[in-house]
Amino acid sequence: MDVVVANELVTLKKLRELFEYRDGKELEESYVEWDVVTGSLKRKSDGAYVVLIKFNRISDGFVSSGDKLLDMIDICSHEATHAALDIYNSVSATIDMENQENFAYFVAYITERAAKTLLDK
Repeated sequence: MDVVVANELVTLKKLRELFEYRDGKELEESYVEWDVVTGSLKRKSDGAYVVLIKFNRISDGFVSSGDKLLDMIDICSHEATHAALDIYNSVSATIDMENQENFAYFVAYITERAAKTLLDK
């Protein structure tokens, strides 16, 4: 399962060209209305399942550290945790004290990808 990260430059039209919900339905407006959306989708080109993290805007309502870089890291790690949990759930993997290290590295990897997407726009 792939993790796809998209910034605010990616339109709903483009997302709809590339992805659909797992049940085949068209993506809803929420993918561009909400500040950040993380969800499990199906890629149209090959039918593979992906987890998409779609950043539309980083608003001051998320966190209030006063440091934009720290706020971005907070948001990225938050969304990365959602993405990792979705992937673990999709493959019926469990997270417990015996395998927490793998999960932590996976969240860090997704966080890095999300932050890089936001920084490289």
